[in-house]
Amino acid sequence: MPALKAVDESTGINFSASNASFDISLNGGAAVSVNVTLNAGGADLNGDSVYGDRKDVLQAIQTAIDGTALSGNVIASFDDDDKLSFTTTTP
Repeated sequence: MPALKAVDESTGINFSASNASFDISLNGGAAVSVNVTLNAGGADLNGDSVYGDRKDVLQAIQTAIDGTALSGNVIASFDDDDKLSFTTTTP
């Protein structure tokens, strides 16, 4: 499911200053809360030597997902319209 707003390729988000929280439910199951708290606005979270870009935002979100029961079942990515999207590896 894609988000409503595009995220610029060179823009990071400091989730440590303003956390992002959302719930994800898989296949009608109970919702799992995800709380994104890492600073993707001034840190190189994905190790590509670029600080505070959209890839760091994606890494912050995926790290938060992987810290829940959704780990290995939900993948965060950006679609062709630069919008955040979640896909599942669970049928």
